[in-house]
Amino acid sequence: MREATCYIVSHFPQGVDYIKLFKILYFAQQSHLVRVGQAIVNDTFHALKYGPVPAFIYKSLQVLEGRLSSNSDFEIFNEGLRNYHQTITCLNPPATYSNLTETELRCLDEAISQYGALSWMELSELSHDTAWQQAFDRAKDDPEKDRMSLIEIARAGGATDELITYMRQRLNNEKDGDLLSAKSSFIRNLQELGTRHAGWDGEGVCQSVNQEALANAIAIAQILDGDRLSLWIAYPAANGSITFMAKMRVVASFSIGHDGFSYVAKAKGKETLKGFNTPNPSVFKVLFDQITDLYLIDAPHPADTQTNISA
Repeated sequence: MREATCYIVSHFPQGVDYIKLFKILYFAQQSHLVRVGQAIVNDTFHALKYGPVPAFIYKSLQVLEGRLSSNSDFEIFNEGLRNYHQTITCLNPPATYSNLTETELRCLDEAISQYGALSWMELSELSHDTAWQQAFDRAKDDPEKDRMSLIEIARAGGATDELITYMRQRLNNEKDGDLLSAKSSFIRNLQELGTRHAGWDGEGVCQSVNQEALANAIAIAQILDGDRLSLWIAYPAANGSITFMAKMRVVASFSIGHDGFSYVAKAKGKETLKGFNTPNPSVFKVLFDQITDLYLIDAPHPADTQTNISA
């Protein structure tokens, strides 16, 4: 994701605004799906008022604005990027884009060439294709259903029936393996936290990672379901504890320490949940499943996380 984003941004020395960046990336993604049935970026596009918006990338740029708190994933993605009044520039573009294939670069170049000079209003209108319309209409009934599937995006771009069938089979195969790999990856990331000397508060080095807290977090993760766990990330907090934070646009997190864990979950139209418990994995799992199902999967987006530009 980062290389594709930097590649686009580097073509605009004076900076590129959110809408133009997101729409160029969307059209490049769609073109690549139509050609080879695979995505350029592993991000989920949401159908917002002014067109498709990539969730993680948008969240990362909000971190640069200071509107959201940071974590290791956002820090890695935002390295070298500057956000000034929602205009993005790349201070240190990569010397090479080795993680992008020739076809991906071609699709990005074509999208930049075709759409780079258009206004945000023109880009917004062009991006309101059938994939966007279907997801936007679903979201009128349930705001959590604004996600645009890869198959919908490919079909809106003119993909053949044969390609759609291939994509469906590949996505089903990946899904079967992803639930296991998501859990393994999450636990492996936790284990790697033990090699770090300290957490962070978004600005400087803070307390060392508490090894008891880390052991509690690993024991807890081992009994959680892979499908739910794939919706969360983990990182060391400033006080040395381990934080599980929701990837999605809701306020939901767990803070795991040496003597227990605290939690908070907020969503529009839902009762706020918060509390503290002893570090019992079984108790954690009950709360984790409840919060994941009610606040991440079923809940509408909270009003305080909605964009003021509806990119």
